[in-house]
Amino acid sequence: MKFLLKVRWCYRNDTVYWNAERVRTWVQGQNTPVWGDDIYELLGTGNGTNGNRQFYSMNITEALIKEVGCRYISKGTIEMQPQGKALRSLNYGDGQCDAISDVLINYKSFHVGLQ
Repeated sequence: MKFLLKVRWCYRNDTVYWNAERVRTWVQGQNTPVWGDDIYELLGTGNGTNGNRQFYSMNITEALIKEVGCRYISKGTIEMQPQGKALRSLNYGDGQCDAISDVLINYKSFHVGLQ
């Protein structure tokens, strides 16, 4: 299923723009009556401007895997490019259902806990 989204959000004197294209594919569990075994794969891109009028872009470079029975995205990578700043890469891990991810900025890795 393909989604296209264009959002303009205004707050006080700031305007935020967000454009996104996302493809969601149901990869497991579609033939069972139990929703907890369903798994989705997400691909897509996004871009826009933040409240400071700075451009940003995002790209899913490795498909995100979302198991319905898990609170977190368990696998996949998103690259984010804020205007004038270093490329960031958010890696959700190897498929384990956990709240652990890593962010890579300028060849430095940081562990990030998900909520």
